[in-house]
Amino acid sequence: MVQSPRVFKAARPHDGPRDSAPSLQVFKAGKLAFSSEEAGLKPLAHLFFTKPSLLRGSSVYDKVVGEAAARIFILAKVAKVHAGTASKRALERLHHAGILVMAAREVEIICNAKHSAMCPMEKLSGEHAEDKKFVEALKKKFA
Repeated sequence: MVQSPRVFKAARPHDGPRDSAPSLQVFKAGKLAFSSEEAGLKPLAHLFFTKPSLLRGSSVYDKVVGEAAARIFILAKVAKVHAGTASKRALERLHHAGILVMAAREVEIICNAKHSAMCPMEKLSGEHAEDKKFVEALKKKFA
């Protein structure tokens, strides 16, 4: 019988100072394979388009996981996701896809940097229900 994944509350794998902490870390076979301090979806999108094999089967820490990041994780076939903050919809998508997901904090939506509106990447994800269209829109955004 296959056991369904659950959402766990978890601490960040990185315990360094907050301002210099990586926003994205990819672990492959238990070793750090990639790390970025750059905020936003750009580092993850870059990996997805240039080094998809690095993401496949990996364990990923992402400081903020919204629906757009969750879709990338699912398409890239990531094995586990550890999030500092994750949106409810992102957690639901990851859970539904069978990806083990842990989040220190759950929020309704991911906001932009000024917390004045929805994150533009969440909006982009919502505008493109089909994965193919979503990936095309990501390519345009980050090309």
